[in-house]
Amino acid sequence: MKRWLAWTTLTLAGLAQLGLAPLGLAPLGLAQAAAPQLQVEQGTLSGKATDGVQQFLGVPFAAPPVGPLRWQPPQPPVWSGTHDATAFGPVCAQGGAGSEDCLTLNIYRPPNAKNAPLVVWVHGGFFTGGDASLFDGSALARERGVVVVTVNYRLGLYGFLAVPGVTDGNAGLHDLLGALRWLRQNAASIGADAGNVTLAGQSAGAAAICTLLAAPSAAGLFQKAILQSGSCAAPIFHTPLNDARRKGEVFARALRCDRGDVAACLRGKSRAELDAVRLTGRSPVDPVPLPPVYGDALIPRRPQDVFAQGQGLKVAVLLGINRDEGQIFEPYLPELLRGSRALYRAGLTLIHPLQARALGGRYPLRSDEQPIRAVTRLLTDQVFACPTSWLAGKLAGAGMPTYFYEFSDPRPPLQLAGKVNVPNLGAYHGAELAYVLDTPVVGVANPAQFSPAQAKLAAQMGEYWTNFARSGQPASLGLTVWPTLNPAFPQVMTLEPGASALKPNFDGRHQCDYWNAAEGRP
Repeated sequence: MKRWLAWTTLTLAGLAQLGLAPLGLAPLGLAQAAAPQLQVEQGTLSGKATDGVQQFLGVPFAAPPVGPLRWQPPQPPVWSGTHDATAFGPVCAQGGAGSEDCLTLNIYRPPNAKNAPLVVWVHGGFFTGGDASLFDGSALARERGVVVVTVNYRLGLYGFLAVPGVTDGNAGLHDLLGALRWLRQNAASIGADAGNVTLAGQSAGAAAICTLLAAPSAAGLFQKAILQSGSCAAPIFHTPLNDARRKGEVFARALRCDRGDVAACLRGKSRAELDAVRLTGRSPVDPVPLPPVYGDALIPRRPQDVFAQGQGLKVAVLLGINRDEGQIFEPYLPELLRGSRALYRAGLTLIHPLQARALGGRYPLRSDEQPIRAVTRLLTDQVFACPTSWLAGKLAGAGMPTYFYEFSDPRPPLQLAGKVNVPNLGAYHGAELAYVLDTPVVGVANPAQFSPAQAKLAAQMGEYWTNFARSGQPASLGLTVWPTLNPAFPQVMTLEPGASALKPNFDGRHQCDYWNAAEGRP
């Protein structure tokens, strides 16, 4: 399990370098420009201007969730006067690092923004890691004229633990709603249109947004959603309340907080005491120890049941996957899978003991393929491709404008933190981020490494994404037409250098008939 989760930790260690360089001093004899300021409900934000973009960083959108507020939904922020918004706030508690006092957001805006589309970015990290500061919205603000906000939310046991009498989980999802409410109250002040909000995210961030599509209390807080490489129709990204409570009871018992005033006992424990209790995922291919919970007041029903019945929030959705999602995890899968081709069935039995025979038939080894590469094809389909395709079909069938893509660049740039001599990983998990955000994502990719064809693709993707944020439709003059998904004749926009086009048979290529049946998606 440590090996599987290591990718998140290693990548975050590299990403932490992004955007943290201090401001340089002005040359001698030149006066520094006055710091930009914004007047919001609590007081004045004093930010900084960098390369034609105003940045307001580390803005508290809620009171510190500590002491009696640990595991509670976010409460209104308590600051007043002038707030220094020139540096990022703390990373949310994760793996012994960070802080519980972390509910901040970062604003990137054009200097004269007024009624601009608002894009709110939710980071990924298996709901155990990540940070809003890792994703710089400056390029989108400068080049596309949108206001970009990146948001922190509580993670791991601080964000998704469920203990009877203490919390039903989903504190992290409540944080996202708290940030959206703060932004709605202050949209005009930051130059954004409160009625034109796109909630966008990648991996677990996308799964969180997907889950909020099944939250009645999220209605009206955003009008569009972008889900990159994450669907709440994947079983790893949700758990029923009763199961979550059972895990929470085990957690409380480990801390000797299972009798008397359980809430007071747990809230009285130190960070070190809480972090010492080991939490793991359910299997080698399910690394999320505490996913979002359904069956509570926020998410009353299993999200996929909501979507299967044509219900959920009515918003426009742009969603998709990367063709080779699973290959980024290759270095962290069991060593057995790197061995002889004769060990392939044993490897399948290790990760899917009840389905190994069927999967061996569905994913036969190719002539020049190691077992580990076949398993990453399987993971791509099981965790990403098929849950996302199923979701897209249900949303489109319910009348929601739905745009489905598959990022298929065969050789995107790769800077895999902590690993050397990694073979070509194709369109790996996270590869599209640098194309969409037009900014380096340390540990993943850097636009400076793009070939001319890749740079052109990145420009097209940036335009598709911001067109969608602006109007709910990705295509515009000069771009390949991208129609809404037709569930009866589904075609997916395949995004690759020099060859972006609509293509059929996505489900056939990704074995979705098998996975939808195996995982109970009607």
